[in-house]
Amino acid sequence: MLSSLLEQIILLFETVHPLVFVLGLILLPLVPIPVSPVWVLAGMRFGPAVAITMSAACLVGNFAIAHLLSARLFHASIERMLVKRKFKVPQVKPEDQAMFCLMIRLFPGMPLFIQNYLLGVVRVKFGLYVLIGLPVQLLYATGFILFGEALFEGKMGMLVFAVLFMVVLVIAVKLLGKRYMASQKAKSFEILDD
Repeated sequence: MLSSLLEQIILLFETVHPLVFVLGLILLPLVPIPVSPVWVLAGMRFGPAVAITMSAACLVGNFAIAHLLSARLFHASIERMLVKRKFKVPQVKPEDQAMFCLMIRLFPGMPLFIQNYLLGVVRVKFGLYVLIGLPVQLLYATGFILFGEALFEGKMGMLVFAVLFMVVLVIAVKLLGKRYMASQKAKSFEILDD
C-alpha cells in the first residue's frame, strides 16, 4: 500500500510542468516561504545542470521583482512602517554598497526575502544586487539541488557530499563574516545619518 502510494507521488512529481518550478523559484522568495525545498525538488526533477541553470535565471527574476517592490513601488510605505516600529533605514554611501550587499548576502540564516527587501530599501544599485547576490545564492542553491538529486537517485556518496558541501559553506560564510567584522573594527564603512 505504502509503496504504491509512493510510486503514485513520484509519477505525479515527474509530470509537474517546469513552469511550476520556475514560478516557485521566482515568487516564493518574495514572501516568507523558504526556497530551499523548491531547490531540492528541482534537483530531484531536473538534475543538477538544468536545476542550477533554471535557478540562476529565476534568481535574477526574483531579484528584479524584489528590488522593484522595495526600492521603487513600496519604498515609502516600507520606510514608514519601519519608522513606526522605531527602525531607521540606513543610507549607505555608494562606495560602500558592494561591501554592505556582500555582508547582507553572506549573513548566515537571513532568509532570502529579507535580504532582498533590505537591500532594496537601502537602495543598493541593482547591478550590485545581482552581481553579488547571484553567486552567493547559487552556492546555496547548488547544495540543495545536489542533495535533491542524490536523494531521488539514491546516491549515498553524493548525498553525503551535498550535506558536507552545505556544512562547509555555512562554516566558511561564518568565518568570513567574523574575519570581515574583525577587520572593520579599525576601518568601518560609513552609514550616513540624515
